[in-house]
Amino acid sequence: MEALTARAAASEGSFSPATAYFVPPLPPSELDFAAWLAERTPPGAGTLSVMAPGTRVPTRLPCIRAAIPSPTSFFGRRRRGSAPAVHAAYLADVHGLSPRALASSGQFAFTTERAARQHIRDGRLTAADLGVWPWAVVDGKALPRNWWADRDFALALQEWALGELHWLADSPAVEPLRPRRYTAAARLPVA
Repeated sequence: MEALTARAAASEGSFSPATAYFVPPLPPSELDFAAWLAERTPPGAGTLSVMAPGTRVPTRLPCIRAAIPSPTSFFGRRRRGSAPAVHAAYLADVHGLSPRALASSGQFAFTTERAARQHIRDGRLTAADLGVWPWAVVDGKALPRNWWADRDFALALQEWALGELHWLADSPAVEPLRPRRYTAAARLPVA
């Protein structure tokens, strides 16, 4: 939580009424979260696709920072498979499914609540290592209650979206070609 406090103090000046655009009006489980995020995602921006149960369109979660290598575990624990673990973390944190519901869903290779908790933990860490919002904001820790309405998550999403837009606006779509300059010495034979 120290990182959130320091980040909040540093970005206090950048919080504006426009940030409300990056706060979902409802909890993600009660809203078409994939469409809501798609509206806020700049074209060509880095995202990670996750498929929620019962949907046809994947949710494209923004990658708000560059991926970093994960530190080695102090206890030498190995992580579960990346894709199933991130999927489990997404279902638990964004859609609000309990570890028991994940274990009994039949979508994963695990069948116990303990294995579901381990997959969720590993998925949070993997998603944070990949820079995926919202886990990158809290460095792979469990998301706080009502995280979707938290100012820090909205500011992180806003910085990512507007940073991508500023980058696109700064680089011209068409660059003028300059003719190559040849010097006379380059065309004359060397004696």
